[in-house]
Formats: sequence, structure tokens, C-alpha cells
Amino acid sequence: METERSSDLAIRYPRHSPEPPDPGSGDPDAPSGKSSGLLSILRTVQRNILLVAGVTTIVASTVALKATTLTPSFSGNFRLLVEPVTTEQRLAEPLTVTRTDGQVPNQDAFVLDYPTQIAILTSPRIVSQIVERVQTRYPDFNEGQLLSALNVQRAIEEGTGSPTRAIEVAFGGDDRDLVRFVLEQTAEEYLRYSLEDRRTSASEGLAIIEEQLPEIVGQVNRLRSQLQALQQRYGIIDPGTQGQQLSARVGNITDLQLQTQRDLQEQRTLYENLRRQVALSPQDAIAASALSENPTYLAILEDLQGVESELAIETARFTEENQRVQRLRDRQANLITQRDRVAQQIVGSTPNSNVAGFQNSVRLGLINQMVSAANQVQVLEVRSQQVAQAGSQANQQLAGFPAIAAEYSELRRQLDNATRRLDALQNQQDNFEIQAAQSQVPWELVKAPGDPTEIPSDSKRLLAAGMLLGLLAGVGAALLLERWRNIYYSPTEIQEALQVPLLGVVPFYRGASQPPTIAAISYSEEYDDRRAAPVAFQEAFSAMYASIRFLGNAPIDSLVISSAQPGDGKTTVALNLAQAVAMMGNRVLLVDANLRSPQLHNKLDVSNLKGLSDVLTSGATVDSLIQKSALSDNLFVLPSGQPTPEAVRLLASNRMQNLMHKVRSSYDLEFMTRRTLQASPMPASSRPMRTAF
Repeated sequence: METERSSDLAIRYPRHSPEPPDPGSGDPDAPSGKSSGLLSILRTVQRNILLVAGVTTIVASTVALKATTLTPSFSGNFRLLVEPVTTEQRLAEPLTVTRTDGQVPNQDAFVLDYPTQIAILTSPRIVSQIVERVQTRYPDFNEGQLLSALNVQRAIEEGTGSPTRAIEVAFGGDDRDLVRFVLEQTAEEYLRYSLEDRRTSASEGLAIIEEQLPEIVGQVNRLRSQLQALQQRYGIIDPGTQGQQLSARVGNITDLQLQTQRDLQEQRTLYENLRRQVALSPQDAIAASALSENPTYLAILEDLQGVESELAIETARFTEENQRVQRLRDRQANLITQRDRVAQQIVGSTPNSNVAGFQNSVRLGLINQMVSAANQVQVLEVRSQQVAQAGSQANQQLAGFPAIAAEYSELRRQLDNATRRLDALQNQQDNFEIQAAQSQVPWELVKAPGDPTEIPSDSKRLLAAGMLLGLLAGVGAALLLERWRNIYYSPTEIQEALQVPLLGVVPFYRGASQPPTIAAISYSEEYDDRRAAPVAFQEAFSAMYASIRFLGNAPIDSLVISSAQPGDGKTTVALNLAQAVAMMGNRVLLVDANLRSPQLHNKLDVSNLKGLSDVLTSGATVDSLIQKSALSDNLFVLPSGQPTPEAVRLLASNRMQNLMHKVRSSYDLEFMTRRTLQASPMPASSRPMRTAF
């Protein structure tokens, strides 16, 4: 601590923190960053109120003088409708075709590129034409004056804020007549530009259409030929209807095929059953049926049956040698021969016994059914083959029909698009030929340039802005001055800057550099109007010790006292604080760790031949070097000893840590003074450290 200055110690403290504070040691009662910053600014303004008031007055006066010399200005505007309102008008616009290169326009083709259009209206070519018009009445008018005050933008609908299809042009200046004339000439030049632009666009559109028409006509003819060839190749007219018909045909064929299979299976089953019943093959059954229908054959069978009946009766009565039996046998053989001859004539071969026998009406009915079933099976088999073949063909046609329909649809779509495009281009060609010969201006002046209105001067707002600007400039000047001075003016500012606890404020004492027994203590006039008694100086250290005891939860048994700069009074504070603690009955050891510039031995009038440096370098015992102070029986001193570079480096070593641990058991509290925070290493310690000022 510096004791030679005329003001209070805390007020004259330099504005920098040599060592960053411990994050965990901040004062919980300290003000927040925002509030402390605002309070600091207010204190700065209060200290430099004259500077702030002077700068504010100068700036506000300058702005007020400028406001009184302002000349009145005038402003006017007009609006141009630059887009067609209806869709028909948009389709007839030349720009619609030139934007799409002759293609069918979509929604995007109707949107005007307003930034590009505004850039064209403010381009050097258009601006130079406007300036030439204005220079016919105002020769000194130039492009710079026009561009600096000309504002071209898309008009906004009042109330809704939505953009319109119009462009608003505004111009301002000091001369009412000049503003009106510039707006009139600008409107005429923009209308002339729109007519020229439409004619140019119509010519460009005609050129594009004439270039593309042959290609589109060829495309339409080619697509028509392809579509016609496809229809002839596959015999289709309407793929949708024919596809449905083909699908229905496949379904009908499938149903017929299933029905034929069922009928065929039924007839085959019936045929097999009848065949087992009559025990004849189909050929034999036909032969039996034919024989049964021949009268001659039936008569022979009837005679043969009668002979066999008689033969049976006679053989029962007589033997085979009997003449009557032999005659019957001969007649039987004769009838059999006749039967076989007639059967051979009828069926072409000699039938077996089953065929040649007599067939009654039941067997004849079964034979007829079997023959009919056999014939029906053959018919159904042929039908099944034909239906299967027809179904296969129909399925093949149906499988290939989607590709044919897709090809047809694609050709039809391309043909329709090409036809529509051809019709659109032909219509546009007719429109362009008409528009190219027209002289009607395409843009419409929906709001003509009127009499320019005077812009009211905003002197009150300008003065208010000047006052605010002056106040900000004054505050800024005060802050710069404070930063240049680099001084803290109160303990509160130090606490806000360092964010560490404030242990106490030591009043300025002119005799503080002398031993504590000298009583010549007083407050500075700058800090307090009162004159303090010598005891107030000692009470400050007693209060400081009380703050140290309550600094943390754990008791504190060692203190390191340092300062930001040399001469701040760390030795005086350490000595007086140690004496105050010793007077309370505590054994206190005061260690002078300021090895480069020791001061403690001079204030206590003790020998400094040997001390802390000898303990660190040569291993001397610390007890032999500790001296008792004459100020108090409980105050002991370990001087620094002769300074050596090696001893300074050993302050942060384990040897220093062991030394502090050893003496801690013999004393209630140890005080250690050291050099400035940036000039020497911190003495080693095994305990957690807390920071305060």
C-alpha cells in the first residue's frame, strides 16, 4: 500500500488487476455485471459532469445551427401500370413468348422481373435520355442530380402492404418547378421506352415464332403419321374401349374353357359307366345297334332262337344221334351261317357272340347312350382345343395391349401438345403482327405527376437527435478520459472490477510508514472531513482481522500480503495487521518473503543478516533465525536475509512448503509479505487459497 500519497489509498488504486481473481472467492453480495457497469458509468458522468455538459452543448449547438440553415425541399411522384391485369392481356404480351422461347407459357411466364425492370429504368441509357429532356429548360441539370434524388420501386398497396403491378417513381429537390418538370419528362421517357420495348419484343417474338414454326409443323405431321401407322398395324381406334373389349373377351373364353372342361369330364364319366354296363367297345356297340335295326337279321335271330328252343327240348328227350335232333342241329347251323352272312353284309365283318346276339330294348338304349356319349366326348375335345387356342391368342393380345396403349397414349399426348403449341404460336404470330404495327403505349400512367409537395422540416427531431448525440459524445469522452487516467476512485469500484471480497478500508495515515508506536494518525480531507484519532488506524486492522476470520468456513492460519505495484504499503499493512492480531493474544509469525527489496527489518529494527533466504538455500534451521519483536510478546519476525537469485526461485518449491508446514504448528497465524503480484512467484502452499483485498 502506498502511504505517501495525499488521498485515500483505495481511491488512488490503479485500474488494472495484475492477477485474475479466484472464481470461487467472489463476494455474493457484490452487484451484478449489468448493474455495476451502469453504476460505474453514472459515477464517471458525475465526476466529469462539466466535460459531459460541455461536449453535449457543443454538439447540440452545432446541430441546432445546422437545422436553422436547412432549405425547404419538395417531392413528387407518379405511378405506371407495367403489367396487364387480365390473363388474356398477359397471353397477348410479346414478352410472354420471348420469355418462354415460343413454348406454351406457364404461370412463371406472367411474372415481371421487377428488379431487372427497375435496373433498366435507371440505366445510363434511359437516364441520359431523361437528362437531355430536362436540359432543354435547365441546362445545368446532370445525371448525378437525377440519380441522387430519383427513387424507382415497385408500388405497394396501401393498407395491406402487398405489392402491386405498378411502378412508383419519386423525385425530390429544392426547386418545385424543377421537380415537377423532371417527373413529367421521366414519365414521358418511360412511356416511350415501354412502346419501343413492346415493338422490339414483338419483332423478337415474330422472329422466334417464324424460326420455330417449321419445326413444330414437321413434328405435328410426323406424330400424326406415327399414330396412323400404329392404328393400322394393330387395328385399333380407341385403345381404352378396345382394351375393355379384349379383357371381356378373355374372360368369356376362360369361362367357356372351364364349362367345356366340366362337360367333357361328365361325358367321359358317362361313357365309361355305359361301356362297363354293355361290355362292348364303341365299334361293337355300333355294330350291335346296326344289326338290331335290320329286319332280316332280326328274323334270322328269331328263327335261330326258335330252333335253339326246340333243340333244347329235344336234346332233353333224345340223344344226338336222333334224326330229329340232327335235323335241328343242321337247321341251327344253317341259320347261324345266314346270320353271319347278313351281319357281315351289314357291319363289314363277322361280329362276335356279344354283338351277334339278340339285343333287347334296354341294351339297345344303353348302347345308344354310350355311342352318343362317345360322340359327345369327341366333340368336346375338339371344342376344348379350339377354346384353348383362342384363349392363348387372346391372352397374348391382352399381354401386349398395355404397351400398345401406352405407345398410342404417348403419341396422342405429344400430338396434342404439339398441336396446342402450334395453335398458340400461330395465334401469337397474328397478335405480334398486329402489335408491331400499333402505336398505343402498353404502359398506363395510373397516377400522373402532380404539383410537388413541400417536405416539412423536422427541426424538433433533429434537435432531439443532436442532444442525444451530444450526450452520448460527452459520456464517451468522459469514459475515454477515465480510461486514460487509469485510476479507481473508490473501494466500490475496485470490488466491482476484481469481484473479490473487501476485507476493509485503511484510512490514510501520515505516520503509517513509521513504527506503529507513533501516534500521528488522521483521515485525508479528500476522503472524510473528520479528523480521526490514532486509535482509528489500529481499529481498521482489528476490523480487517475480523473480516479475515469470517472469510471462509475453514479457519485461516496463514496469510500472504502483496500489492499490485511497489510502494503500495503492503509492509505497513502486514506489520499493523500482525500487531493487531498479536495484541489479541495470538502467537503471530511475520515472514518477509520480499527477498529482492526487504523492508520489514527496517520498520521493526531487527537484524537482516540471516533469514528466509538462508533457510531456503543453505538449510539453516528456521527456529534459530526467528526474532522476537519489541512491539509485542506474541509477535515474531523471520526477516528475508540477504537476497540471492536461488532463494527467489525456491519460494515456489517444496522446501518453502515444508517450512510453512513446520512453523504452522508453533504459531496461531503466519503473515508473509511478498513482492508485487507480477514480479515474483507465489510462495508454495498445500492449502486452498482465497483472494481478498
